[in-house]
Amino acid sequence: MFHDEVIAATLERDSSLLCPAGKWPPSHGQGTGKFHKSDFQYDEQTDTYRCPAGQVLRRVSTVARSSACREHAIYASASCSDCPLRDRCTNAKVRKIKGYPEDRARDGLRDVMAQPGAQRVFSQRKAMVEPVFARLRGQQKLDRFRRRGLAAVRREFALHAMAYNLWRAVGLLKALLDLLCLICLVQRVYRRCVRPIECQVALMRRRHLLATW
Repeated sequence: MFHDEVIAATLERDSSLLCPAGKWPPSHGQGTGKFHKSDFQYDEQTDTYRCPAGQVLRRVSTVARSSACREHAIYASASCSDCPLRDRCTNAKVRKIKGYPEDRARDGLRDVMAQPGAQRVFSQRKAMVEPVFARLRGQQKLDRFRRRGLAAVRREFALHAMAYNLWRAVGLLKALLDLLCLICLVQRVYRRCVRPIECQVALMRRRHLLATW
């Protein structure tokens, strides 16, 4: 899921970021089968949104930042009464959307994640990185840090990482031992079954050559 602070940090450091968008913010349309905000196309030149039915949502008001909410603009369509997609969009008279300053960065990251190359790299991350965090949170119960202070948290995470690496090392050693046992078994079967047959076949060929000569 997109995290605005992470996106801002990667932009400042000129780093690549691959992250699934999810459905954020969890407001209009979340879990109801209706169109989410990400289904609306934003036009930066006209400062408007275009809905899936082609209607234009214009800025109707601006809410200043306060202790209760963040700064954002409100966009709304002129009328949704005759829209054929109204049942999939809103139950109100018109559909409204809240636009935040960080939405442009989110839209840019969403466009990046839509590229096949980004999807391919992200699939590798799911196979290589996600199982590590699943092990840390599921088996080692690292759902939160239990120490205070950056230095103490670093030591706590180092212990968890050491425990994970030991678990992986034991697993790799076990797999290596299983492979060695399999090789020994194959060699034993070869010596007991295959090798005598090969020797018998070679002897029969030698006798046949002697008889024909």
